[in-house]
Amino acid sequence: MSKTGTLWFVTGSQHLYGPETLEQVAANAKEIAAAFHADSAIPVEVVWKPTVTTPDEVYAICRDVNADENCVGLITWMHTHDHAAAKARQRIGRTRIRLVATVVIAIALS
Repeated sequence: MSKTGTLWFVTGSQHLYGPETLEQVAANAKEIAAAFHADSAIPVEVVWKPTVTTPDEVYAICRDVNADENCVGLITWMHTHDHAAAKARQRIGRTRIRLVATVVIAIALS
């Protein structure tokens, strides 16, 4: 079955995590987007987009998705870090990043 249209996979995070963490976030997001794209139950192409970390980048993605006639919507994945829990875990020698997945699919009305 041929896939028509695109669905953008956009990850949000914060620049304060630093480049190493954001590179890992991007790698994970690419893997998730590729899995969605390969799923024959999803009738559109799922396209990975770079991680957004600032209000200007979020605005640019929204502007670009609205301008793309082939895009039917967005999947958003928000990466976050629980600072209070991290401080507690650091005291006992363990740290962990918590990933929160929020999937929002907005279908364009024609």
